Amino acid sequence: RKGRIVLTGDVPSQLAPPPLTQGLVPPRRARPWWENLFNDDFIRTMPKSIEAQIANEVDFIEDSLGVARGGSLLDLGCGTGKQAVELSRRGYKVVGFDLSISMLARAGEEAQDASQKINFVQGDMREMTFEDAFDGVYCWGSTFGYFEEEKNAQVIQRVHKSLRQGGQFLLDVVSRDFAIMQAPSLAWFEGEGCVCMDEMSVDF
Repeated sequence: RKGRIVLTGDVPSQLAPPPLTQGLVPPRRARPWWENLFNDDFIRTMPKSIEAQIANEVDFIEDSLGVARGGSLLDLGCGTGKQAVELSRRGYKVVGFDLSISMLARAGEEAQDASQKINFVQGDMREMTFEDAFDGVYCWGSTFGYFEEEKNAQVIQRVHKSLRQGGQFLLDVVSRDFAIMQAPSLAWFEGEGCVCMDEMSVDF
């Protein structure tokens, strides 16, 4: 057949087409750990929260922020939304903000089960655009500090912008000294349909 070339054996390099990835597809950028970790599998491994524990945490959030009931609060890095739901139940207007769609889906279910209407927003805390919107902001469960120092400072600036005059920001982080006393540790526990191993050490 005219114009048809049949090659057998190894294709000489000068005749072989270049690999499809060569020069066409940019190398994949590795996603930061926090974009991958907080998925459905992670949620299955989360310890069950006791109602009394959530109530105590929310008492502390209320006392620390000093916002009158009926005020507006931002739960920054709200996760599965347990504190947000309890605060909503107590009469606050709460917005939950998180990067993880899986976490927000669970938070929405928690709110629906408790018959609470909460606005859950998906986004990166480094790019928040709220201005003078909240009487108080809280960031619970060591959800802060994942980025480089400059980016962490940028988050604080955006929180400041989101607060109304006199608003407070409550930041919950793990105590380094407490973590050191617990390390190293290895624990097995049961999650949702799975058995989990939690191994922890401190990188000094």
